[in-house]
Formats: sequence, C-alpha cells, structure tokens
Amino acid sequence: MGRIGSGNESHTEVVQCEVVTTILPVYKLFEENDLEFNTRSIKDEGSFKKFLNRDDFELYPIRIPGSPEVQFRIFDTPGLNATNGKDIKNIASTFSALSEVGHLNLLIIMDSHHVPLTPPLKDAFKTYFDLFEDLKGLITVVHTHAPNKHRVPGMNVRFDDKLKVRSECFNRLIGRKIPTKRIDCDPEERGPPNLCMTRNAIREILEMAKVKATVRLNTTRVCKTVAMMNVDRCAIGTYTTMLNKNVDNLEKCQNEHQKRVIESQKLTAEAQKLILESQGLTTKIYDLESAIKKRKGEIAEYDTDELLQLFESRFDEQVDFFGWFYDLAGRSSHEHTVRFPEQEYTIDEIDVAQQEIMVLEQTGGQGEKAWSIRFKRNRFRTGYYHAVLKMKKSTKHKVDIGKWKAELEEREAEKGRLKKDLEDKEQKSKALEAQAEELKGLIEICREILDVTTAKTLPLKLFMELAEASVYQGGHPIDDAEVLGNFLRRRFENARSQPDRK
Repeated sequence: MGRIGSGNESHTEVVQCEVVTTILPVYKLFEENDLEFNTRSIKDEGSFKKFLNRDDFELYPIRIPGSPEVQFRIFDTPGLNATNGKDIKNIASTFSALSEVGHLNLLIIMDSHHVPLTPPLKDAFKTYFDLFEDLKGLITVVHTHAPNKHRVPGMNVRFDDKLKVRSECFNRLIGRKIPTKRIDCDPEERGPPNLCMTRNAIREILEMAKVKATVRLNTTRVCKTVAMMNVDRCAIGTYTTMLNKNVDNLEKCQNEHQKRVIESQKLTAEAQKLILESQGLTTKIYDLESAIKKRKGEIAEYDTDELLQLFESRFDEQVDFFGWFYDLAGRSSHEHTVRFPEQEYTIDEIDVAQQEIMVLEQTGGQGEKAWSIRFKRNRFRTGYYHAVLKMKKSTKHKVDIGKWKAELEEREAEKGRLKKDLEDKEQKSKALEAQAEELKGLIEICREILDVTTAKTLPLKLFMELAEASVYQGGHPIDDAEVLGNFLRRRFENARSQPDRK
C-alpha cells in the first residue's frame, strides 16, 4: 500500500487498511501457443536468468478447484525505531485499528537485507516481539529487496547465507524458529516472469494467513517494556504511600489491606446479624398481621345485630268433652306460667304467637336478663301460646368482642413498635453495608492497581488506553508513575460505578 522503508526510516506514519477479496489463484505463464510454460526446462542459473528476461509470456491467474473466495484485511503499520520515539503510541494505534476486526491471523515483519541489524534495530525488534507474547506464533519475516534472480535458494550461496544469518538473528530475538519468505520489491521488474514470481510469493503469504491459528485480540496480553516497568516500580511506591502515609513497602501495605478486609468482614457480619434480626421481626409482624386479620374477621362476624335464639316455649291446649264439664264446674283454672331464669345475656327481642290466651302477669323481658309470664286459656276455647326469646350476636359475644378489641389494639401497637424497630435496624444495616462496600471498593481498587503495576503483561485494551492517554510519556519515571496511578484509580472507580463498561 505504501513504500517499503529502508529499515532506518518508515514511510508509514498512520495505519492504513486495504480490503482484498480473492480466490487466491495460482499465477502461471503461458507460451504463445497457449501451452503452459514448463519450469523443468530451467536447468541452471543461466537458463533461469534468461527465463526472467523473457517478455513473450502471457500471465494468467488459475483458480484451484474448490478454492473459496476469501476476504483479507491487510493493515500497513508504522515501523519501529523510526517513529521519533512514538513506538508505544504507534503500536496502540495499530491495534486500535485492528480492534475493528477483533482478530489476527498473520503478523509480517518486513526486513530489508540492505540495512545492517545494528543493536538499536535489534532492540526495536526485540521490543516488538517481547510486547506481544501471544502473537509470536503469527510472526513471519518477509525479506524484502530480494531480487527474483536470487529467489531460488542455491543460486547465490552468499545471498542465501546473508538471509540465513538474518533469519537466525530473528529466531534468537523471538526465542523460536519463525517462517521466512522472500520478495522482490523492485518496481522496475515488470516482466511476466517477475510478476508471476512476486504474485505467487504474495499468494503463499496470504495462504499462511488462512492456515494460521486465529488470535482473538480481546484476550491478547501485551508485555511491558523496560521503561514501562521502571514507571510501574515508581507507581507501586507512590500508590503504597498514598494508602499508607508512613509505609513505603508492599508487604506492610498488604497487611493494612488485610486489616481493612477483616474490618469489612466484621461490618458485613454485623450487617448480616441485623438482617437476620430484621427477618425475625418481619416474621413476627407477619404473624401479628395474620392474628389481627383473624380477630378483625371474628369481630366483624360476631359484632352484629343478627339475632340468636335464647329460649323457646310453646303451650297448646285443646277443649275436650270432659274438659268442658270441668270448665262448667269451674274446677280448672287453666292458668300456666312460663319462666326464663336470669342469665348472663340480655334479652333483645321476644316474639310471641298466641290464640285464645289471656296474659295475667309478665315480668322482665326485652332489655332484661330474665322473663316470666302467667296466662290462662279462654274458657271453652282451644288455645296456644308460643314465645321465642332472642338476643343479638353482639350481645352473646360482648365479653369476647371486648377482649378481642383490646387484644387487637395491643397487637396493632406491638406491630407499630416492631415496624419501627425493623426500620431502625434496616437503616443501620444499610449504613453498615454501605460502609463495608465502600471499604471493599477501596481495597479492590488498590489491589487492581497493584495487580497492574506488578504484572509483566497487560490486556491489550488496557495497553491501548494507557498509550492513548499518554500515561507513559517518556519523562521521569516518578512523574509518569503519578500519572499512571491517577489514571488507573479513575479507570477502576469508573468501572465500579459502571459495571457494564468494566
């Protein structure tokens, strides 16, 4: 996409992306008679050079049967050791662009053999390799400025040895054997054989991207540089001092953390105890409400004017022949007395049905607790007297209703006291929980900061945030450490207040 630098300088200052959709065809050369060129006709170096200079070929892409269409996103990134000390920021911008796709299949290091592998350049490569431990398996070195005339190994032993030395150097820097490729970058070499070799070389590189294991960038970790670790060491001391005014070592800081943890646990235990007590109060209140509901139901059922039967008496007397003679003789008084002795309940109503009856005397009755009546049947008549004494339900259950109402009033008062107690305990519990949570938050943030500053690697996302915020500015480590501590504290505080963004 851009010019290839010499190795001492980079022509690319921003990340550029090119989307390529291809079936990855194999490029082949055809003679004028439409027959495919037979590479076995190349016997030696002379015939190979003659082959490269031919311009009477036709170059055609040949699709491999069954090969699917593949889309590649190729990112051209700034180089290292040639970006005015902005390596960290450039790496972050590179992966910020890559985050759009979320994964990586191949990482190509473009190496020009024209540039000696000087110590600064080796350090730049080592920095790059050390930063991305997770990506080492994706790295391939492509030796640029490799003329096609030297492309086939063995045709120029000196050139082969030169590239071999460079490859071995990369293997040592990365700590493993990595694949290498050669490519001719001379734009003047436009003949069909050169184009064929260059395009097939590019195809082989893209094929590697297909078969390499995909690395998910959201789980990738970045190793810290020496400069970053120097800042971290200062940050550890600075942040420890912030938390413990007179303590400047991590062990004592952790002891203080442990003390806070124990204090937090005690607060939590006390809060839990209050919660259990509150639950007990809630149960008592529920039981009281059930009892109150039951009593209210009983009061509603019995404190009514519905009438209940207290006493019933019926008198029937027929006139017969002998009775008639007795009446004539005046030998029968026909008097009768019905009594309802004094009871604990007041008579609320008396219903009477009578026929041919003369009431002689009546005592007590409605509003009284006793009742009696003396009567007689009219002479020469058949008569009856039917009396039913009634009382209200509320009268019968007056004592119980009084007790129930008193009990109801007492339980309502107890319910109010319990609810007030429950409210007080819940408020205290919430206050303790809030205090414990605040303390836990401080402990957690401290641990998170210490985890970041003591770790040798960082999640890629955090690395990018630190680079974007210019936390590691390349100034004095103590100054950068203060910036780092403030940045991390704000970040973790925000993460706690917005869990979805953590």
